[in-house]
Amino acid sequence: KLKPPSRDCIHDIIQTANGDLRLAINTLQFS
Repeated sequence: KLKPPSRDCIHDIIQTANGDLRLAINTLQFS
């Protein structure tokens, strides 16, 4: 049985996604 991801895990994933998004936006601005 798979356990649903914990709230902390989801939070980490969201934080990582936000970081990647910010990095992509910065890259676009400076290119």
